[in-house]
Amino acid sequence: MEVYLKIDEEGRVVKASFRGHGCAISQASASMLIESIQNRHVSDLVKLGRQDIFNMLGVEVGPVRVKCALLSLKAVKTAAYSYLGEKMDAEEFKE
Repeated sequence: MEVYLKIDEEGRVVKASFRGHGCAISQASASMLIESIQNRHVSDLVKLGRQDIFNMLGVEVGPVRVKCALLSLKAVKTAAYSYLGEKMDAEEFKE
């Protein structure tokens, strides 16, 4: 999964897109997440969490598919932390 963010001089996401292949859950969560981060400040992206993704999907995600659902979140947060020059907490994505 690759995430592309165009960020303006004020730190707002003016355009976001993704590219990647995967199961329906990973593609659906990526699509919804990318849509939801448009016009948000980069500092808001690092505050997104697992429950935000589960709420967006609106369906029960089984234990086998949790990593699929969270893949795009990890990519977006990695990009946001990189932009902000901060390190991401690796514990955040452990099961």
